[in-house]
Amino acid sequence: NKSVTAIDLQYNSIGVEGAKALATALQSNDTITDINLDNNAIGHECIKAVHAALAANKYNRSIDYKSLIESHDVDALAAAMNATTKFIIHNKNISIQNMKTIATALHSNISITAINLASNNIGDDGLKEI
Repeated sequence: NKSVTAIDLQYNSIGVEGAKALATALQSNDTITDINLDNNAIGHECIKAVHAALAANKYNRSIDYKSLIESHDVDALAAAMNATTKFIIHNKNISIQNMKTIATALHSNISITAINLASNNIGDDGLKEI
């Protein structure tokens, strides 16, 4: 299908095997530009593989960063962020530790032109991390 550009897979009990299949499918798909995998049991390595495949998509516009941030995998987050121009993570209830991960990844970023951290209650301590 060449017309589907977004997939929302939140709360679907997706496991490791499903995530591996998704990552494999995304490697040969250049139309999917948005994906949301929040609240699935796929583990950090699978999350990283799915986002790496999506980040390789030259038409990528948006990645669900929450899972990469929660894994504190700065390298995977930085790679995903370098594949797009917008960093959108609003209303995700991110923690101070998550803000540290974001800040570290942003230090090596070469492409982000817009950041949206709205409705996260990051407070003064979270903002200091950026």
